Amino acid sequence: TIFGVVDEERKININTADRKVVERIFRTAGLGEQDSQDLAASIEDWRDKDSELSLPLGSAEGSYYRNTGNPYDSKDAPFDLLDEVLLVKGMTPEILDTVKDHITVYGDGKVNVNTASKAVLMALGLKETLADAIISFRYGKDGAPGTGDDNFFNTPSNIVPSISQASRLSPSDTAELSNVADLYLTTASKIFMIRSVSRIAGKKQEMRSTCVVTRNGRILYWRDS
Repeated sequence: TIFGVVDEERKININTADRKVVERIFRTAGLGEQDSQDLAASIEDWRDKDSELSLPLGSAEGSYYRNTGNPYDSKDAPFDLLDEVLLVKGMTPEILDTVKDHITVYGDGKVNVNTASKAVLMALGLKETLADAIISFRYGKDGAPGTGDDNFFNTPSNIVPSISQASRLSPSDTAELSNVADLYLTTASKIFMIRSVSRIAGKKQEMRSTCVVTRNGRILYWRDS
């Protein structure tokens, strides 16, 4: 058996994220400005409780989905599974495959600064140099992850002072980092995805399992294939 663990709170929660944050994650995945705006607005309309369009010319509510070839209704509630986003206007398997490592439906919306990718940090509103500064701090002097000199942020209030000591920040950089840290960042995670592949010796058949669990062992999702 081979298994791996992924921190779900290194990702952006599409159930709670501001539309601009969702829009930016699609921009980092290569979508154009208008397509990113329309898709982010459609995601917002799928999860919110009202029937009003977030973007009158680009998003979609129930009337759009009821008039498709295979009619269904807008959920008007949070996403339960990540694949559910394929029901949203404008989403395709190709787009989801591009962003799936950066988005989640789990957690309280805070992103773990100790594990977040550069794409996620920039989607939260940090410019590239600040995202690079965070990752450089985490990697330590040798610039490589997973080595003995790696650093970590122990509390959210420690993020700005740590980066200020390691990099020269302008007043505007400090303000931007402080704002994003206050709104979006945390330093610990409670929810993880575990993927495993099992194979019997001498057999080609294998069993794949994916589950999402909390740190205290509560199972939120399980799928065998």
